[in-house]
Amino acid sequence: MSAGNLAWLRRLLLRNKRLKMLSLILAVLAWYGIHGTVGTMDIGRGVPAVDTGSDVRKLAGLPVLAIVRPDPAVNVELAPARVSVVLTGTSSELQKLTRADIRVMVDCGGVRSSASYDLPVVVSVPQWAAVAAEAQPAAVRVTLTPAR
Repeated sequence: MSAGNLAWLRRLLLRNKRLKMLSLILAVLAWYGIHGTVGTMDIGRGVPAVDTGSDVRKLAGLPVLAIVRPDPAVNVELAPARVSVVLTGTSSELQKLTRADIRVMVDCGGVRSSASYDLPVVVSVPQWAAVAAEAQPAAVRVTLTPAR
């Protein structure tokens, strides 16, 4: 390297030392802030993580409850009206749950009457149960008609 290139490199490295130190400190803090919190974040709140030694339990024929607005009055037809729920968790947690603990719902609050919709099924389990729940099928056909 020539003397001119070395002088240019020296000026590049030695100018603005305070700004360079500040940016290095901020970069280290940002790196630590991101990597220090990723392991403790609660991803998927409401669905607790289950270990790899988990068991599966299937409950068939659970009725789907339709959540509708009280006014105007409508008739609700669900197809299918009953679904299966697959629960995943430890065997001790699965043994504690009964069919009465599981609620299967479909929210019809934002739909209009005289129409059919495919809406997602929501499965609710008690907060104390460390299990994951999945409805099969995941959606039902909802038909709303005005009440007479």
